[in-house]
Amino acid sequence: MGRPLSFLPTLKNIPRAGWLQAGIGLGKVESVSEHSFDVASMAMVFCDVLKGKGRILDYKRTLKAAILHDWAEVIIMDQPRSVKELIEEPKSIKRAERKALDGMLKKMPALRSEYLALWDLAHSDTDEGNLVKLADLYSMYLQAKMYIASGSRDKRTKEILASAKEGIKKRLALFPELKPLVRL
Repeated sequence: MGRPLSFLPTLKNIPRAGWLQAGIGLGKVESVSEHSFDVASMAMVFCDVLKGKGRILDYKRTLKAAILHDWAEVIIMDQPRSVKELIEEPKSIKRAERKALDGMLKKMPALRSEYLALWDLAHSDTDEGNLVKLADLYSMYLQAKMYIASGSRDKRTKEILASAKEGIKKRLALFPELKPLVRL
């Protein structure tokens, strides 16, 4: 990664590992980049809907956090739930992701602290962090529905769908204004 932004196109070539484990073919699996675009797009829409209902979140920071929430996967790859369940200390994955991102951002010193703070925001229990997580989960939920509709019968796809649905319900309790938009 000689050039500071050379990692970005790499995200297009990193498949979402959980879908591979669920038997979705390599040519059909969404990439981390595709997923990140969905998450950022949903976060934008969610912020706009909330604003229209009088609830203002930090729009700029939420969008930036959504965009870079998975950048570290260039280094550590996408870790599916099956891997995360094997790790005794779940926060160690987040620490590794943050450390990987920090290393990547050393080539952009003027942005390093801001982007690390945005990554922290995306993974925080703030309104903005929960909104990014809602977008993340809803993207996963819709992707699972799409794979099932196109013929996936693997139980892991259904497990991903159920897990995403559970997380979405938890986050929708924080954002009831989004219930008409986030349909399960």
